[in-house]
Amino acid sequence: MNNNSALMFCGYEYIVIYMIQVNKWKNIRQIAAWASYDITNTIFFIGVVGIFFPLWVTNDIGGNDATVGFTMSAAMIVSLVLAPFFGTLTDHYLSKVWYLGAFTFIAILAVPLVGEVPFIMALVLYSLSIVCIYLAGIAYNALLNNISTPQNIGSIAGIGVGVGYLGAVLIVVIAAEVAVDSGNIFGFRVSAILMFLASLPALLVLRPKEQHLDRIGLKAIINKTLRDLFIVFVEIKKYKYVSRFMISRFFYTWSLNTAQSFAILFGTETVGYSARHVEYLLLLGILVGIPSAFIWGKLIDLIGAKRSISIAMLFWSICLLLVAIAPSTDVLGNWFWILMGVFCGALIPGIWVTDRPLMLQITPPEKSGQFFGLHGMVGRIAYITGTFVWGLVVVTLGIGQQGAIINLAICTLIAFIIMQSVTVNKNSG
Repeated sequence: MNNNSALMFCGYEYIVIYMIQVNKWKNIRQIAAWASYDITNTIFFIGVVGIFFPLWVTNDIGGNDATVGFTMSAAMIVSLVLAPFFGTLTDHYLSKVWYLGAFTFIAILAVPLVGEVPFIMALVLYSLSIVCIYLAGIAYNALLNNISTPQNIGSIAGIGVGVGYLGAVLIVVIAAEVAVDSGNIFGFRVSAILMFLASLPALLVLRPKEQHLDRIGLKAIINKTLRDLFIVFVEIKKYKYVSRFMISRFFYTWSLNTAQSFAILFGTETVGYSARHVEYLLLLGILVGIPSAFIWGKLIDLIGAKRSISIAMLFWSICLLLVAIAPSTDVLGNWFWILMGVFCGALIPGIWVTDRPLMLQITPPEKSGQFFGLHGMVGRIAYITGTFVWGLVVVTLGIGQQGAIINLAICTLIAFIIMQSVTVNKNSG
């Protein structure tokens, strides 16, 4: 990382510390440790999923969008099946920090082996890392409830996303300055090392006071999970705002995750930029996203999570439509893509920052693990659908990447419309 990047990294670290101190929060170490784990998430999803794996498949192996999309869909199907069970498990047995560490370390061990083994085995290891990071995310999301209050949950979530973007800056700089020449396999190795370092604070510092339900055996956990899922789906009317939120989340997660997964390929194949050029545009968006995450966090505390996420979704859909049309018109040339980097960088954190607080605001505290399991399941279904449909639209149907982007814009607009029917209240009913 060059000197300017290092200075920027340290500067945002001081911003985080200042935000924590100015709000006079007592659990500074816990908040900082929790937020640092978001660096692990962003390194994985921006670096491994968003840059190195797609480029490795298309440039080194000779695959295409369908190879990337269908592999992601397969991994999401596995995590979809497992997520509800592990959500229930975190409510009954062991600490959430234990699950966070176990699944994170499995992913860290799998990532550097991608590219070092036969192609099919590489796809299996890549899929395993995705499954583990998502299962770790169930515990991570639920831990937010242990370190926040209803008054500061938005700000703390904003800090988490903002700090996480520091990891994105680091991995994109490495991708543009080092991995472009050293290769994507080198990128996998560096990503694993950085993920390990970023996860340590949360695993070493966080010791939440958790009130577990009665410990039960594995068979009972499976039976309880199936029973709880049946109850949730059959009696969903009792949680009508949760159900509406989940439907909306399905569509905006479809849009966001798919866009982030295929941005590098869209930039290189449709727009015609080099991988390094696209990575610097991603870097621009990330640099804008870091302070934007903090601003969105404060906005949540001021106007509420629902209004905040609605604003972000509306403008995100507009940006997607413009991005889809731009390669055919090229009105502003390079300036258009610079502007899109700024706008998208400001809007994407607005959706991710509000997602967890809004979920917690409509969820009974004693069911946080179970409901975040359902929350994760919806995200996985969306990811399965989004990556599969992208490959289907681009390769199988031959419509192309611009048509796939328009589809993402439509998904976001659907999410926006459904979100307007969600009413936030403390009792989640």
